[in-house]
Amino acid sequence: MVESAKNLSTQSGSSKQWIRMWGHRSYTGVRRILKTISQFLLGSQFVDAPLRVLALVLAISSVLPGAAESREPMYLVLFYLSSALIILAAFYPGRSVIVGVGLFVAHLVMYPEFLNPLQEGIEFAYVVLLAKGRWRLALGVTAAAVGLTWVGQSIQPEVSASFLELTFSWGLSSVLALTGLLLEHRIWQEIHRREAVAISHAQDIQRLRIQFAVDAHDTISHGLATQNAVMRVLKREKTSSTIQHGLGELAMLNERVQQDLRALLHRLIQVQAYPAPTLSPRQHFLQALDSLIAAADAGGYAIDLGLDNIPDELDTVLSDQILAIVRELVTNIVKHSDGPDGCSIAICFDKTLQGIGLKITAENPVSSDQLFLPYTVSARAQRMGGTCRSTLHDAKFVVTVTIPPSSPETEASLT
Repeated sequence: MVESAKNLSTQSGSSKQWIRMWGHRSYTGVRRILKTISQFLLGSQFVDAPLRVLALVLAISSVLPGAAESREPMYLVLFYLSSALIILAAFYPGRSVIVGVGLFVAHLVMYPEFLNPLQEGIEFAYVVLLAKGRWRLALGVTAAAVGLTWVGQSIQPEVSASFLELTFSWGLSSVLALTGLLLEHRIWQEIHRREAVAISHAQDIQRLRIQFAVDAHDTISHGLATQNAVMRVLKREKTSSTIQHGLGELAMLNERVQQDLRALLHRLIQVQAYPAPTLSPRQHFLQALDSLIAAADAGGYAIDLGLDNIPDELDTVLSDQILAIVRELVTNIVKHSDGPDGCSIAICFDKTLQGIGLKITAENPVSSDQLFLPYTVSARAQRMGGTCRSTLHDAKFVVTVTIPPSSPETEASLT
């Protein structure tokens, strides 16, 4: 009994699994069929769906009660076929013209005294062909319509449509078809433009990634090579002061590499349209200053940082220039200071009626009386319209960078 129960449970599980698989396949098959039907009804072009809806409206309106002129069975067959011909023209315009011409002639021969409703299906086929840009077939349908009108005028001029009516009706149909054609062309033109923009953007992103990888490799390689060189020099040094200077330079090199990598990452994030960083330019400026002072402190140099009157809104370009100057000043302190104590950097923004000026002062103890002017700091200050000078005061080497309010870059960058 236990074995029979196991067999029954196994068969029940297999049945459920088979039903589940059958249901999934049925659902997938139904979805595939519905998708095929919807694609057939909507068509492959943008104008297909509106034209087919219009064809359905015209076909329904043409078979309203009282529209038929006779109750003869053959006449009713031709009459209802004319409505079906309009719907057929929306899907197969070329074939519907052939069928429409044959039915038109049959109606003309059998019932010349009644209006011929088959011309509407031929005209709608012309609209569909012209809207799809099939000019040659559209011209052929026009020639066929002119010929059929001439035949109708010859057989029964009182009932058949005149050439003036044909011209007016064909003109309105041409305007409708050309509107659809231009709309289709405009939509595809916009699609191709957006595809080209997307491809170009993807290529730009790819180039940026490659450039980012190259820049990151060069930055890390240069930083590691320089740090390796500093450590080799430190390995041969014996005095503690020289080793301390070397450690300070090593810390500054490490901080510079980190800043370069952050700049590369920030550039990559901005181009890829990720959310902007939450830090304001002022917060980023203060954070970068703290990083510089911390790097010097890691090398054994305690630098006092003074900040005064920092504007609430600080331009990114100018803040980067100030950070570059401060980085050079910190590096010079680490290289040339006689001791780790007594070093300071003060940054003061001076707001006047003309604008906001800037003054940066760096001090470090020295034992010699030799003066020199930091070249890179002086060059940056001159590019910003300012000055750089160095003095000796109370056994301290003092570098003062001044950016006046009249500086074009200062006025454009600070508020």
